[in-house]
Amino acid sequence: MYMSIPVIGLVLDNKWYHNSGSRALRRLFRERCRILAVVTYPHDRFFDGVMIATSMIVMEKAVSDESHEVLFIR
Repeated sequence: MYMSIPVIGLVLDNKWYHNSGSRALRRLFRERCRILAVVTYPHDRFFDGVMIATSMIVMEKAVSDESHEVLFIR
């Protein structure tokens, strides 16, 4: 039997890294997800007219441990 692990990619405003208003979101990611990669890119290349820097976070539904590595891609 094949069992797949749910993987999701989200495009988020870069403020989620450090904004105090995003504390609950970071806690949710930390407690229920394993972050696989954080991808940054030139925001004006993909979102014409948008002046907000964004990045994509790729994660899977899993309990993360202290030793897992996150891939940062630019």
